[in-house]
Formats: sequence, structure tokens, C-alpha cells
Amino acid sequence: HWPSNENFISIKNVQNFVLQGPGIIDGQGATWWKDYSDFRPEVVYAHMSHLLIQNITIKNCPTHCLELYTGYTEVRYILIDNPYTAGNTDGIDVHGSPFYIHDSTINTGDDNVALHANDTLVTRCNFGVGHGASIGSINGGWLKNITVTGVTFKGTHQATRIKIDNNSGPGKLWDVTYSYLTMENVGLAIIVTEYY
Repeated sequence: HWPSNENFISIKNVQNFVLQGPGIIDGQGATWWKDYSDFRPEVVYAHMSHLLIQNITIKNCPTHCLELYTGYTEVRYILIDNPYTAGNTDGIDVHGSPFYIHDSTINTGDDNVALHANDTLVTRCNFGVGHGASIGSINGGWLKNITVTGVTFKGTHQATRIKIDNNSGPGKLWDVTYSYLTMENVGLAIIVTEYY
């Protein structure tokens, strides 16, 4: 049993932090995937500014792999590898601005990336199994300047998705760009879910 309600790696109240490999972080998530009622730790949780994550492999996450409430962030040259059956294992959850994800590969049981912040760029990535590049779920407010370009989707449930919470207040989403996407064995290319 995992002690308390702590994540594997928590980075808080710092600036200019680098988490880098080479190395593998194995979350040994199979135990948690069987029981969703138990607390499931995130592999990396960060609440800070100016973060770089590079050259690491993260696999078998109990729940979200990278939960990042971080502005001025770059994630590059990483591999996230979870089976599709590993529910609620978002690859990268973006909650800060600006945010840059590139040259990475993500296979997972939920959103490959979940974008919740302005000024986000995702490029030159390979997304395998998972729910693709998702915006939201949006719960009111506004989001702008989100770009997903040069990404390959292979075996992904859907490539791009916009999710709006069914209890959402007023909001606005604009300046979203999808370009130069390659898709193979993808369920849906673009899906908008208004009552998520």
C-alpha cells in the first residue's frame, strides 16, 4: 500500500528546475489499475515556474504521468509508455503557460496530452494508443493560442479532441491550430464533446 496521499515525485515552490535522464521511472501501476477507489499517485506532480523535463522514460503510471501546473515549461525527448487498458493515465496534463512539448513519444490509457492552458505548442511527437491530443475538459473561462503540429497518431482512439465539461460556465476557445498531422488506424480525426 502506498503511504499517505503523496505522489512519486513532487516539485513545488522552486524555480528553474531540470528533471532529466537518462533513466526509467516505472510506476508499477498494475496494482492501482485494478482498484480505482484507492488513491493513485501521479508519477510527477509540479507546481512551479521554469521547468525542463528531458531524456527520461516513464512507464506503467498508476494515474496521470506528468501533472504540471508549471509556466515556462519545456518537455522534450521523453517516452511515456502505458498500456491502453491503464485507465485515467494521462500522459502530460498541461496547466501552465507558456508550455512547449516536442520530440516525444506517448502511449497511454487516456489523453496522450491534456491541454488546459494558453500558449501551448505540441510538435514533432508520436502518439500511439491513447485518446490523442485533448483540449480540456474546459470548465468555463477561456483558452487561446494552442497549436498541435507535426504530430503522428498511430492506433490512437481519436487524434484531436475538445472536451467541454457538462457543468461548464461561460467561456471561449480560440486561436487553435491543428496542422501537418499524420494519422494511421485512428478512430476519429477530430471530435468535439460538448457535454463531457
